[in-house]
Amino acid sequence: MDRSDRCEVSETWLFTGFRHRHLDFLYEDELCELVKQNVLSKLVVSFSRDAGGGDAVENPETKHSSEDELNEEDVSCSILIHGGKYVQDSMRLWSKDIARLTSLDNSRVYVCGDAVSMATSVRDTFTDILVDEGIVASKEEGLAFVKELQKQGRYLEDIWTA
Repeated sequence: MDRSDRCEVSETWLFTGFRHRHLDFLYEDELCELVKQNVLSKLVVSFSRDAGGGDAVENPETKHSSEDELNEEDVSCSILIHGGKYVQDSMRLWSKDIARLTSLDNSRVYVCGDAVSMATSVRDTFTDILVDEGIVASKEEGLAFVKELQKQGRYLEDIWTA
């Protein structure tokens, strides 16, 4: 019996962001492969400097956004592209799922990146989602909830300054 037969695997979502898809998304093939292998349940990618303002919508046939350029290998990858968006904007689009996942006892949130603005914006967005989706009643309770998650090792940050 291998390890996957013995342990229950929960959902694993990755929200990640880059400036430009074709310049900065260095591990696109590897991340897509993780989705194909069900290591990642959902991959939501934001590109802040690429053209494509409005909300990209997942195309059910390809599992890609309608604005995405596809090649044959990409068709089976459940990757959602939100061009012209930041990670926190994509988080808002998936707020119900984030709230559902956060309410699970074994859930974890990992935030990696710039400490100056990105980490603060993601934490603020996460707190807003907790309030908007009814996990907590107020922003203050949301901040306390995040602090408690941090104490429990369930909200972890790997952040840095330039």
